[in-house]
Amino acid sequence: GWAGRAADGVLPVTEFRRAYNLLVAFADADGAASSAWMLRVWFVTMFNVQVGLGFVGIWYLTESQLRTNKLIGLADGDPPEGAGDAPATSHEKNTAFRRNAVRYILLVAIPYIIQRIVMENVNFVAFRLVQARAHDAVRFGNFAGSAGTSMDRLVAVAEDAAHGPDAYADSMDSVLFEVASLLEQKLFSLPKLLLLPGLLRAHPRLAAVVLPAVLLADAAQSKVAAALTRVIETTSSEITRLTTVRTRAEEHDLRHADALRRSAGGARHAAE
Repeated sequence: GWAGRAADGVLPVTEFRRAYNLLVAFADADGAASSAWMLRVWFVTMFNVQVGLGFVGIWYLTESQLRTNKLIGLADGDPPEGAGDAPATSHEKNTAFRRNAVRYILLVAIPYIIQRIVMENVNFVAFRLVQARAHDAVRFGNFAGSAGTSMDRLVAVAEDAAHGPDAYADSMDSVLFEVASLLEQKLFSLPKLLLLPGLLRAHPRLAAVVLPAVLLADAAQSKVAAALTRVIETTSSEITRLTTVRTRAEEHDLRHADALRRSAGGARHAAE
């Protein structure tokens, strides 16, 4: 319905669903439930980390803007805080600004850096755990796309002339990385988007003039990015296929090096 189309316009929900189903499908039958549970835990962790960092980022930008305003006020001749209406000397202005700089560093900049480092590391560790589990499931677990036991599926993939286990595992890593990157960007921007209604109410001309232009520019950018992504994916897939074929041919030649030398020697004697 219209709600689903609207959701797809904001987030590629269909692609997220396919990626989720793909990740769960590569897990063992007995471990599918645990894999789905790990994916949900990872999403909850990422949601809390990125949304929380988004609010922290708003707080940091607000404090930085307040400090910038104080610097501009000093240049305009405004008295420092606590001086009242009395005229302030240049020395008093500089002293007040330096004192405020120490407070800014200790109470704003350092806490912000620590929070970003700690929470992003938590998010990265959670992502790497999921990525490692999916990678191992592809390389050592079941392989979807053919019937039979796990060994039958492994043999089927190993005999694929164009895509080996490495190619499947790298593709799984790429799917996870792209999905995680897109989700992190959207969730990190969510707190800023929540400020948009209040901004539009305070500046209605912005909603009538600037907002449509921004939306059109974003739609055009998305179209161009999607077209470039399709071209890059097609080219990368062809490069991977040719690289796999070349690697298998080289491995075949190395395994049969003696036979090739004997064959080359026989052909040379026959020519002589």
